[in-house]
Amino acid sequence: MNNDINLLLQHSETFFKVIRDIYHYLKDSKYSGLFPNLNKTNKSGTSKQTRIDHKRKDIVGSRIKLHIMKNIYKSKYLDKRDGNVKCPDCLREDFIINLSTPRKRSKDFHHSNGFSEGNYNRYDSNALFSMFAQNRGNPYFLEDIIREIESESDVLKCANHHRMIHYAEYFTYFRKLIFWEKSPKEFPYQDIFVLPADIIHILVLICLGNFYKTKTKTKRENIAIKLRFINAIKKKYIIDCLYDGTCLICGEFNTKNHLPVFDYNHLYEMNELTPREREVRKNVKIPMLYNTCSCSEIVREMEKKYHKGGYICSNCHFVIHRETANIKEIYDDQTTIKVVLDEKKKVIRKFRQNLVQNNGLVKDPLRSEKEQYEVVMNYLFVLYKISRKKTGGVSRKELAEQLGVKECKRGFEGRKFLEKYVKMVPGNRWSPTLYFLTPEGENVVQLMQYFKEYYKNLKNQ
Repeated sequence: MNNDINLLLQHSETFFKVIRDIYHYLKDSKYSGLFPNLNKTNKSGTSKQTRIDHKRKDIVGSRIKLHIMKNIYKSKYLDKRDGNVKCPDCLREDFIINLSTPRKRSKDFHHSNGFSEGNYNRYDSNALFSMFAQNRGNPYFLEDIIREIESESDVLKCANHHRMIHYAEYFTYFRKLIFWEKSPKEFPYQDIFVLPADIIHILVLICLGNFYKTKTKTKRENIAIKLRFINAIKKKYIIDCLYDGTCLICGEFNTKNHLPVFDYNHLYEMNELTPREREVRKNVKIPMLYNTCSCSEIVREMEKKYHKGGYICSNCHFVIHRETANIKEIYDDQTTIKVVLDEKKKVIRKFRQNLVQNNGLVKDPLRSEKEQYEVVMNYLFVLYKISRKKTGGVSRKELAEQLGVKECKRGFEGRKFLEKYVKMVPGNRWSPTLYFLTPEGENVVQLMQYFKEYYKNLKNQ
């Protein structure tokens, strides 16, 4: 490893696993008598040496990261009044809890030159330790790594604001609909959830079909984007119903501005569950439920013991799960050590105390009657278009001509949710069946038209 002979492997742990696999292969061959037994490991299968290596990696990597955070860009992020390193976005939003000393290690370096899985945490404590291990002979390692980060224009972010950069692209594009942001006052709807589920799905289709970044995507890509879009609406609805739309621990991050930063944290650790419960949780994860379950079904699943928990922001999630076993060797200041340990206890205690049970408020705002949203959307648009030009109702023949089909046998019949939007007057042998938009129907089509025009022109705004 010291001579760069590493079988093209990047980490010593990977190298160890490969050697172990080779060992087992040869042990089972005709050469088995030549190989001694492996060193015994503890119950978890981790050798004492491996535990020591992980401890050293955590201590050294964390200390290097803390040093860089304090000194990068001539101590740009260091508050000399309290000696704390602070996320500039948290400062801008006037946060208090997320600027505190105990949350020092939840900071990341945002790599400004594009995003890939490989560089998201390019300078986390593990990566910094690996760089240090490969440069042990360099007495200027710390200065060199600071210059390298500065040359890449990397900036410091807390875990939440870092995630907002990398994972909030479509959240940002579609917040107009999700959060009913700056919608015209002429529409008498308080928020998106006042509308029937079918209309919500239609509005989602309109946004995707007219936004320049999604209308050129393939059908398969748009299905995936639509699923993320619908899941974001579900997630916001559930968090708003159960936790008033804020992180139940810090109370500073909210769904309106930071929806992508919310994680689901389980109340029980794996070792507190029965083998059967552990197996179920491994196979059924909360984020997976959003793809197939309604909001009320998701919440019912959250109430089960193996999923018991709640939504919290990534920063608070980090505090709960960040290992503190080596904290006394990472920080030199006894006061800092104390506040970090106290913060973790306080966060865990507050999380357990503030779990909100389903109080019956969670309904199913996205559960629709049928899934022919595009058909309904086209009928409504065409009916509105014809109604603007003539009075006395619209016949099926006129609808068919505008839609470019031979005849319209299926349209509004059998859809209860449309009764308040479309009035049908049955025909007879002398007169055709006629359709009329109700005043509420005109409102909802104008709303659809508004979102269509907004996303059509978004590139130019």
